[in-house]
Amino acid sequence: ALGEAIFQTLKIIFLILLLFFSRSVGGVFIVLSLSIFLSLVFTSWIIVKKYPFLIRGNTIPVERRRMLRFSGYLTLSSMTLLFLANMDKLVLGYFLDLKFIGFYNAIFSVVVGVLGTIGVTSVFLPFFTQLKGKILDNAFRKTFKYLSLLAFPSSIGLAFVMVPLLRVLYGAEYVPAEYMFSILLTSVLLSLLILESILSSTYTVLLNAREKPKIPALITLATATANLILNIILIYFLSRINPSYGLVGAAFATFITRYAGLFSIMVVSSKKIGLKPEKSHITKPLFASLIMLAYLFSFSYLVDLSILTGIIMIISAAIVYLISILLIKGLSFEEIKELFNK
Repeated sequence: ALGEAIFQTLKIIFLILLLFFSRSVGGVFIVLSLSIFLSLVFTSWIIVKKYPFLIRGNTIPVERRRMLRFSGYLTLSSMTLLFLANMDKLVLGYFLDLKFIGFYNAIFSVVVGVLGTIGVTSVFLPFFTQLKGKILDNAFRKTFKYLSLLAFPSSIGLAFVMVPLLRVLYGAEYVPAEYMFSILLTSVLLSLLILESILSSTYTVLLNAREKPKIPALITLATATANLILNIILIYFLSRINPSYGLVGAAFATFITRYAGLFSIMVVSSKKIGLKPEKSHITKPLFASLIMLAYLFSFSYLVDLSILTGIIMIISAAIVYLISILLIKGLSFEEIKELFNK
């Protein structure tokens, strides 16, 4: 956390200095490299000073083949995910003007920002590795339930508020009237990826904890391959109808392939290790989120939206969701107390 804080702080300071003394694009990369380097130096110093056992001292024998196999699949999965996350933008850059990449990247940045706030699945890896049998089953189902309660309203709610949020964050020029339909549809499709990302990550962490990294690695590789092919086809043909439709093609290709990957990893996990969530952990958050969505439509129809009324709308929608999920018994007061106590 300290290393990341230093990196982000130095990046902002150096970028401000760069604006005063130079406006070259190359300077941005120098700033990023210098910030990362200084953050790395600080992190390394902390490790040497406070945790020397990590780099020197007595060693114990390890199963090298098992370790290399495990880390190899993790590396494959990480590299494929990096490619998958940027594939749609790369294909868009080939077929469309730069301004459309700007629209797409603005939407994608908001989605990633929200996902970074609520995407906590990686912290469950050391927790899952210590559990086995029925205890692991119960831990997974409970984790899946709580993350679903968070992921469904976040994904559906963001899909609704994305366009006005873009206006606030980036300005009206990022939501031009002539491209409104394409930007709206693209925003909805990309926002719904928050749900997919959280649930897929949960399964990936579970399988990695069970030393089965091969499953998510191969599924991610297949997803990335299908994503590339579908992106090329949809962006090419839809952009010939209207250039802005290329945005929809990229978003739809990503949406379809990533949810196909989620469905695949759920099916394989159920067959290989016998773990699957309860249906109510999906249906109840979805139903409560749809009630929240109906409230959002009603609020925006009856009230003129501004920054203040928008904040009121979001807060009140969260309250509507919470009341709904409690009424349909998707969450109990006892579980809320248990969650906060732990």
